[in-house]
Amino acid sequence: MTPRRALVVFAVAAVVGCHHRPPPAHAPAPAPPRQPAREVCDNCLDDDGDGRVDFEDSDCCPHPAALEGTTLIVAPGEHPEDSDLFTLTTRVPAGAFTEPNPYVDDVTLQLRVGQREVGCAAIGHQFWRKTGQTYRFHPHAGHTRDLPETFVRVLPNGAVAVHATGMRKGLARLADAEWEVTVRIGDGCASGRTRPSGRH
Repeated sequence: MTPRRALVVFAVAAVVGCHHRPPPAHAPAPAPPRQPAREVCDNCLDDDGDGRVDFEDSDCCPHPAALEGTTLIVAPGEHPEDSDLFTLTTRVPAGAFTEPNPYVDDVTLQLRVGQREVGCAAIGHQFWRKTGQTYRFHPHAGHTRDLPETFVRVLPNGAVAVHATGMRKGLARLADAEWEVTVRIGDGCASGRTRPSGRH
């Protein structure tokens, strides 16, 4: 084969080879943006990661009423390994809740100290008993055994009195801090701040 003919053959082979190259790979389509998590309003978890749980979060309670007359007592256990006792008494002002009725509406009680959620109890409507104008919840065996014993009383002027007593570990060392209290009945919620007023 003459050099000129070899050059022509090489050129043709190169052109043919170009036609058989695989097409360039396309870049993968960008992943769709992740949707921000939403706060679930009755599971005692910070679902959206903003540091606020359930009805402390404006997603669940955008306009809370102000609690009145809140008192909180924290009593340390007899031994370091024991749970501490808390006793909460507070009042939701008249008009803040529309026909509050724990027989129909679930109740949520929440306690927070700074960035720490120290107590959250969601009490289903099926667990309440009524005597006069007072609704009572007593913890039972099973998943309700660690919930606080709670009384809810609808006062003649429409205000709602709430009293709760429960046990939690590590509360006594927080007794000198300011606590945030949140109460929810049905679609109504109220919050306030207090410092423990004393210890038993």
